[in-house]
Amino acid sequence: MDFIARCWFFFRRGYGLYLSFLVGFISYISVLYFLLVQSLFPTSASGFYTFGLILLLVIVPLGVLIGWLDVRRTPMYGTEAEISTEQNPYVFRFVPGKERDLQAPMSFQVYTWFLRYFEKQGVVSEEEKKRFLELLKKYESLMKGESLT
Repeated sequence: MDFIARCWFFFRRGYGLYLSFLVGFISYISVLYFLLVQSLFPTSASGFYTFGLILLLVIVPLGVLIGWLDVRRTPMYGTEAEISTEQNPYVFRFVPGKERDLQAPMSFQVYTWFLRYFEKQGVVSEEEKKRFLELLKKYESLMKGESLT
């Protein structure tokens, strides 16, 4: 089932971002040229390529500008990123592999050593120690595969 889900994901990504864009763009140029330009200004076949080049020179910068405005000047991009973050299970969990199996246990051990060291030095108050132990408990639950939410 995982293989089928991955194939479906890659298909949607490849088709939605690349194939349909390419087909739609070529179709747009063709329809615009043959229905608008050729009917108003009959030219030779080489006019199609010139028209396509001019259209590219206009549409690409315009598309970049509109994309920049969408990302930088409207709240939509931030909203999409927020929703993606909320739906990603690994935002609130350790990622399986080196993060969960190596980095997290190693960090946990270092944190406990820090606590012991600071306790011996006498620089940690009881309130700080209590707060740190609460954080360590949350960290340990993450290492077990649990979620923070």
